[in-house]
Amino acid sequence: MLQLFRRKGRVAEQPLDALINSNKPPTEDQRRKLDSAIRTLKFEYQRVCGKPYIATDPIPQPGQRYHEDIQRHQRALLPIRRFHAELLQAIFTYAVLSTEPKTSQTSMVGVIRLVSQIWDDTAINCPFLWCNLPLMDLTIIPASKNEGSISKVSDWALRNHLDRSGSMPISFTFHFWPGDEIRNKSEEQRMREDEAKKWVGILAQESHRWDEVEFNVTGSVAKPLWDRLRVSGRVPLLSKFVYQRKGFDGRDRKTNRALEHLDLSAAPRLRHIVYDSLGLNQAAQNLSIDGAKTHLLLPWVQLETFECATQKDTMYPKLLEQGENLQVLKYTSNRSDTLPTEPVFLDHLTKLSLCFGEELRGECLAEHLKYFTLPSLKELEIYWGNRFDHVDIYGSISSLIQRSNCTLERLATEHKNLGYDYEGQIERFQEVLYRCPYLTHLDIAYLDAAKLDLLIPHQNQARKPPLPNLRVLTLRSHRAQGSMDPIPLLRVVFGRTDLSRKPQNSHLEDVYVKHDDRDLWRNVVLEAGEHDSARSLQTPFDPEFYSTALSWKMELLSTPPDSDTNVARRDRSLALGEMRSFNLEGRDTRVLVWLGIPALLYSLSGREKPGLLRKRNLVKDECRELAEDILNRWKPILLSDFRASSHRYCFSDKTTSRLRFIDESTHSSEEVPITFDPQKTAVLPVDSRLDGFDIANEEGDWRRILGRGDIDAWAAAPKGPTWLPDRDWELQSSALSFSTMMF
Repeated sequence: MLQLFRRKGRVAEQPLDALINSNKPPTEDQRRKLDSAIRTLKFEYQRVCGKPYIATDPIPQPGQRYHEDIQRHQRALLPIRRFHAELLQAIFTYAVLSTEPKTSQTSMVGVIRLVSQIWDDTAINCPFLWCNLPLMDLTIIPASKNEGSISKVSDWALRNHLDRSGSMPISFTFHFWPGDEIRNKSEEQRMREDEAKKWVGILAQESHRWDEVEFNVTGSVAKPLWDRLRVSGRVPLLSKFVYQRKGFDGRDRKTNRALEHLDLSAAPRLRHIVYDSLGLNQAAQNLSIDGAKTHLLLPWVQLETFECATQKDTMYPKLLEQGENLQVLKYTSNRSDTLPTEPVFLDHLTKLSLCFGEELRGECLAEHLKYFTLPSLKELEIYWGNRFDHVDIYGSISSLIQRSNCTLERLATEHKNLGYDYEGQIERFQEVLYRCPYLTHLDIAYLDAAKLDLLIPHQNQARKPPLPNLRVLTLRSHRAQGSMDPIPLLRVVFGRTDLSRKPQNSHLEDVYVKHDDRDLWRNVVLEAGEHDSARSLQTPFDPEFYSTALSWKMELLSTPPDSDTNVARRDRSLALGEMRSFNLEGRDTRVLVWLGIPALLYSLSGREKPGLLRKRNLVKDECRELAEDILNRWKPILLSDFRASSHRYCFSDKTTSRLRFIDESTHSSEEVPITFDPQKTAVLPVDSRLDGFDIANEEGDWRRILGRGDIDAWAAAPKGPTWLPDRDWELQSSALSFSTMMF
């Protein structure tokens, strides 16, 4: 640190001045000197102003200097100067530990330390403030300028953080999964892995203090961690352990086919375990781990949450036998071929999610469900990868619900090849719906008209409509199904949002359609605008403008913003220029929202990560400015058209479409988006068509138009066999790069 020296002849600072300019409490001797100085200043004030000093009276100009000095001296005597460090630590602890997420608590500590030297010293010496480490993400290690070598990331901050936490329990999240761009660069991969293993080794030395820990890493980094834990075995404070396999392990067959062995059986406080060795949502890239086997040793009796995804293991039967306190059970296995056939009674289980790959016969799963009795069950998810042409799967689900006498609230099943005509599966499906009167969320495959009609209230004249409390419906369309007919679904939506229907039931609020990334389903919806059901739901319909909008989208997608060639620059400028000059008056701009063009422009504008520093590039900057300007111009009209109907057609991401219903009779104006960055929506002149709209709802809808709105995480999440390798087409799709944009 540089030291500034005083000039010659500079007047030395008086002892009381040093005290007054600090936050330190005065000693008894200093208090006497301060009192004496205050009396002297008051005497001088009276001599100059001709009257005694009274702080509440008007201060004449000649006495201003004495007034300010008196206040400075009096502040040094305030009780806050003598505030006990223990009280400050208690206040700091409350403020910091209430910050969510936990990885952001270090930022709050940094703010506290900036207030004063006393606060800084107090915070540093308070171990409670350092229990939750900041997010450690070694996924991207910057390269130094010296011949492109990898710069070492200093572990000083990590060790310093651990030292300040003393002997307190620690919680942290550690990330390391290098992307596909270095998959074949063995030297660079090795250097990054070595750095990650070094950090993991430091954390493993503190395993006796682990509380809630999460590792999102490659298998090659996880293996030495398991070895360390097996040797030490000291995790007395561990309450939650999360491991998710991420990234690529290259062509290391030993790592990919090794036995995964983790022993946490000596963890007396362990209640929650998440272990994903498949790398869910990126299974096609991890086909090389087909031979991996998992062996977990856990304190099964005390577990409350168990979420596991493996190729093959032997722990599932032991879990069902001993997990008497389980509340959440999510089990995914890609290579299991048998299941237990013993009765299972789990009194506390509220969520059951089972997903199996192609090697498990359908009859085995249907038989397995018949042994469950789950009286507290609220959420049920059943997925399978094999063909179920001759399996009574809905019969097993129905018997499970009836036997358990549970009040199911969420149900998810999915399969494109389920034989609904076998042994009356359509009737069993309907029976399941009638056994779930409290169901609010339903997630199923995209069925044809005859099966979806079961969900239309007025189609069931002989009985009361099923699912009277259904609020969220998710349909999943597989690529093999092609473009599904939207009309049956629109009939369901209209039937469940018709305000005049009787008996009065809860209205359907959200419909999510999970489809492929080729826009086939969105296109057939736009082309169905003249159908009666489409008219009833005010489906976006403008054939001429639809053709124009589709061409815009294709041009933007074919010229990514990072492309810097003359051809790309010209095509991008032409597309954005045409969009900027196009007159939207009289057009149904909901077509743009449905196709996701505002969401694409938002990604192009560079607002995706507003705090990210970027290298200056005139071509890219011009693209960003144009995209942002177009959004600012379009915003009033997009909002007006989007909010003109109670049925709002939203774009969530490239494989998710959303139809949202707003019941104006009960819709509250207090609907405020969960989190909103005002920088993302420029302040614009209010268009005449926006008069009367309340600002909170307007900004929430604008986020939905941009594809950033609040969504139902359960309904829109990838589930079921989409996690598992589908050898029909996922191998081809895995060759596609996962763009940084949502497209």
